[in-house]
Amino acid sequence: MEEPINRITKSFSDAIKLINQIQKEIEKKKEEAMKLQKDIQHYKQIMKLKKPEVDAIVEILRKDLQKESEQSFWNNFLVDLFFFSLGVIVTLLSSMFL
Repeated sequence: MEEPINRITKSFSDAIKLINQIQKEIEKKKEEAMKLQKDIQHYKQIMKLKKPEVDAIVEILRKDLQKESEQSFWNNFLVDLFFFSLGVIVTLLSSMFL
């Protein structure tokens, strides 16, 4: 008598776990659907833009990318200069002491 009750209890417990997993998946899919809905609204707004507006946005993005590219160049240059200098110093020190 006790064995069937334990099996039924375990089955109910497993079913509850499965239902919870399904609920989590549904919530996840719901969040993804809401995000996609927002993306669709943004794309619709973008599609409504006129050519001068699009050109202005493209120009702003180009300027930002150019500025970022220039900053990246100087940052890389300084890092390269640092390691080059470090290499020269290590070479000089090692030739003096070895």
